[in-house]
Amino acid sequence: MSTSVPTIFISYAHKDSDVVLNIIDAMHKAGFNIWYDKGIEIGSEWPEYIAEKLIGCECFIAFMSKNYLASHNCRREVNLAIKKHKEILVIYLEDVELTPGMEMQLDILQAIFRKNMASDAEFINAICGIKMLQNCRKTGVSAVNPVAAPQYQQPAFFAQTIQSPSAVFVQQLKGIEENQAYTYTGYAFDGRRQGTGRCVYSSGDVYDGEWYNDKRNGQGQYIWANGKTFDGEWVDGNIGRRGRMSWPNGAFYEGEWHNSQFNGRGKMTYANGDVYAGDWNHGQYHGQGIYIYANGKTSKGRWENGKKKLF
Repeated sequence: MSTSVPTIFISYAHKDSDVVLNIIDAMHKAGFNIWYDKGIEIGSEWPEYIAEKLIGCECFIAFMSKNYLASHNCRREVNLAIKKHKEILVIYLEDVELTPGMEMQLDILQAIFRKNMASDAEFINAICGIKMLQNCRKTGVSAVNPVAAPQYQQPAFFAQTIQSPSAVFVQQLKGIEENQAYTYTGYAFDGRRQGTGRCVYSSGDVYDGEWYNDKRNGQGQYIWANGKTFDGEWVDGNIGRRGRMSWPNGAFYEGEWHNSQFNGRGKMTYANGDVYAGDWNHGQYHGQGIYIYANGKTSKGRWENGKKKLF
């Protein structure tokens, strides 16, 4: 075991071990360097060595559930991780009712929701594909049985084409994309943008990031000529599942997307200081959420089609 590989600290409630330990096993076999204890019983003493391991980790994963919120020790762990400015991923095993304070802390963090996944394999793939975790992954890991423990299979468009002898670095590659002329500098294969590169469009828009098969695919930043910016995941030229959109007036949204709309869990901070954090559907507040006004007042509950539901 190489001590040079950074560690992922796993925080979970002992009552969720049947689910969590299977995920940990799959992540181990996919090459991630993970530390976890044998489970934290509610009311048990919080050992000093756990705090030391947490402080020494690079990434922190919290498996959020009702059991997790009921555990004083789990809440202490996530609070310490936030205080120590760790890279934090929150994995929601189920829907939970967060306190306003906890919601404000967690909604700005990257999250995965088990309910949004079609299968356990997709759920594990989504976890293993999180960019922040990749530094904690060992190289040269042999394949594992995908039935016993699904191994993360990186999508084709994330392939390291810049290391392939078939991809070459080009300058001033010109073309047309969606009726816009562009000039591209970066890696390409057979005249198509592939790898990493920067594309400047005739409209003044600029994209800097990953490409596959002549389309934006992977992680990248798109800056529109009007100053609007998206920084996050791209799939086949469109905004992917997660990222941050910001506007010139100071407003920004960070969270989940679908069909280039806010969809899933996310947080919107408006130019006037108001904040909405919670569920979205097709660009509207929809589901559980909290609206925090700039003056400190809050409105929490269920929303439908952008409006607070009255009971």
